[in-house]
Amino acid sequence: MVAPKDFLAHVLPPTGWYVAHIKLPSGAILQYACASVDELWEVGVWADAQTSDVYFAVASYKDKQGVWSATKGRNGGYELRCHANVAGLASLITDIDTKESKPNAFYATREEAYKAVVVFCANAGIPFPTVVGSGGGLHLYWTLEVVLQLLDWRKLALALKAAAAFFGLHCDPPRTADGSSVLRPVGTTHWKTGRTVECASLEPARKIEDFKALERFENGSSDRVNTRHDARPSKGSPLLGQMYGPSPSDAGSVFSACAQLRQLATDPGRCGEPLHYAAASVAHASGPGGLEHYLGLLGAEWRPTGSAKAVQWAKRTGDQPATCQHFEGLNRAGCHGCPYKARITTPTELGRYPWVEQAKAPKPAEAPPLPEVAQGEQLPGVPEPFIWSDDKPPKLLYKLEGKGGIPITTVVSDTPIYLLGVSTTETTDGHIYNFRQLIPNRGWRTISVAAERYRKVPRPSRFVRSCSRGC
Repeated sequence: MVAPKDFLAHVLPPTGWYVAHIKLPSGAILQYACASVDELWEVGVWADAQTSDVYFAVASYKDKQGVWSATKGRNGGYELRCHANVAGLASLITDIDTKESKPNAFYATREEAYKAVVVFCANAGIPFPTVVGSGGGLHLYWTLEVVLQLLDWRKLALALKAAAAFFGLHCDPPRTADGSSVLRPVGTTHWKTGRTVECASLEPARKIEDFKALERFENGSSDRVNTRHDARPSKGSPLLGQMYGPSPSDAGSVFSACAQLRQLATDPGRCGEPLHYAAASVAHASGPGGLEHYLGLLGAEWRPTGSAKAVQWAKRTGDQPATCQHFEGLNRAGCHGCPYKARITTPTELGRYPWVEQAKAPKPAEAPPLPEVAQGEQLPGVPEPFIWSDDKPPKLLYKLEGKGGIPITTVVSDTPIYLLGVSTTETTDGHIYNFRQLIPNRGWRTISVAAERYRKVPRPSRFVRSCSRGC
């Protein structure tokens, strides 16, 4: 097993103030700023001996006292563990609950959650993390070779959060993207289960480039993918710009995977100019050799005038390829039954990792299938007076009986939305509602909202709209 100090030194930045977060048996919270990993662990040992739950902040902090906040208490005060005081972070994180400590968790055991992590990393195309048995679940750490500023770290964390939702890993969404999060250190006790927090081995620190497969989730949402390279954070963050800069795409894979482009490759003479223009823009955005691949598909009837115009137009668009929505507008039938619908926004993505390598991704023999997919989810039954309509996709309705027995039906949501589960925040005993909602032309997304925000909601329809706006 990994020694506690070795674990802390591995996942934390090498400099800054470290924060011990102690939850006393009475429920009171104490926080201590520590100058070193050794001091941080000493505080943890002392608190654990008092049967207190011990946590540590995953970031290092600039000031021992903290940052002044006029909203703290009645007269203001200093906030130690807050975003404004974060000095840096050296690990991406997430937290997975199981029924071993929380009855409403998705996974039954830590073993089941571990298998889901293996599948998620293979499907997402990212390295395997350091796994910590937290006593009732799993804590995951992807340690980085560099320390990131909070804004740069959050871009990566939001991409990880969106990837987890997309591939069906049931983790704690708010904690995954919160740079001021706290988790349990190795060697302390999870007093609810009586288990020791343990780590079998440390995975090596990774380069930023090792997470390039998260590029399509860079806007923090699996619903949309921003393909405009000049809108990526290369100017504000050279480090992440290196990761999220324009990445080449394999034109051969693109034209093979996209049904619209396969049709053009099979019989280019039957496709009109607008479709050729769109295809040329995709080929050009795929990088070196893309336009050559496109030109090689054309027959004599389209050379030289047609191809010349398409190529000229494509070069004027720069690296902005035609979108899937544009292709569907040109030829709706060509996109019918597309397995990538709502999962990509332009065919260019089909020539990039992980789509090109997805068939080669290792699948462990004992790994269970993913519990949910981006499309085609089976809708659960809903308690009365809620009902699903007969529309496609179904609407969520709220049906009551009015005066004289006349039914009164309220449309709660025009698209399917259902409660996936309720999770608790481990450090504050708060609750979080986790919903799944179908977004037209984009697919399913996970919405997480704090229950405290909606203690008094007059109507279900207003609650759903408020959740959607808030997330």
